[in-house]
This record gives sequence, C-alpha cells and structure tokens, in this order.
Amino acid sequence: AVLVQNPAWRMLKALNTLYDENSGTITIKDWYKEVMPLTTEELSFIASQPMFDEEGFKKKYRIREFVARRKGNTVKRALTESPTCNISGIASGYIGMAAKTILPSLAKARIDFRLVPNMMPDLQFKRLENHLVQSGFNDISVQWIHGSASSRTKFKDPFVDIVKKSARLVFGRNPVV
Repeated sequence: AVLVQNPAWRMLKALNTLYDENSGTITIKDWYKEVMPLTTEELSFIASQPMFDEEGFKKKYRIREFVARRKGNTVKRALTESPTCNISGIASGYIGMAAKTILPSLAKARIDFRLVPNMMPDLQFKRLENHLVQSGFNDISVQWIHGSASSRTKFKDPFVDIVKKSARLVFGRNPVV
C-alpha cells in the first residue's frame, strides 16, 4: 500500500467528485442544463399541498436531518424537482472478521441518478463519463446498465383526478399530489 494505489481509495475519491452533500447538488458540468424550473403555478400548487410530515419521516427512518438541511416547502420541492445522485452499492477487498492486510485488486460501485423532465439519460451518461476523465479518473470504467427519460404529469391533467380518487378508495384519505 505504500507503492501501489488502493482502488478503494481511488473509487471513493472519484465518487466524491460527483455530488456535494452540503448543497445536495450534483457537481457534474452541465448536469442541470436542460432542467426546466417549476412554473409559478406549479410552485403555488406544491405550496398549497398538505405539509410533509418531516419529523415522522425522520423518526421512521432514524435520520437527524435532510440533505442540505431542507425544511418546509423546500422538502416538497425537492421531492418534485430535484435530480439525485445515489450510491446504491460499493464493494472492495476483504470485509470478513479475520485480520487481513491485503490491498484490494479492484473496487466497484453502483450509482444511479434520478432524472427530471428534459434530462436525457444518454446525454447525462456522457456527462458522467466526461466528468470522470476531466477529473483525472480516466482509469475508472463506467458501464451503462439502464436509463429512462423522466416525465411529469401536469397536476391539472384529468388522469390525476382518477389517481386521487383511487388512492382515496384504497387508503381512506386524501393523497398528497
């Protein structure tokens, strides 16, 4: 480990360049370029919806605070409009109970991104690849697994009323749209 770079540290450094946890933003160049801001009408609608049970959610999932210390209406907005970068898995080397001082031969991570309307998966994947190369991580290979373009049904669409009615019947209360 004094002469050979540890792939686990290398992977962690690369992953750390993708996302700023303090602001809750993805740091890949032009990541948000096609994102359309919510309209005034959409923002008013979101604000008019019942408050998200922040404390109940935190208690249920045993967390102290939300990403970027979001509170109030910013929580509801984040659920509606924010792309995400998520590490859904990471593995490297030996993690058993016996003592071992081996240098792992590789590190793997599985990441996923939540895209919002106007973001195209193939373009965002290219941006990810370019980001890694430009950040000095051209030794890390990236494999595309799956991608779907996002969509958002307008809150005034008649389909929304059908879904709300169904949800009321099934759950016995008004849904949050």
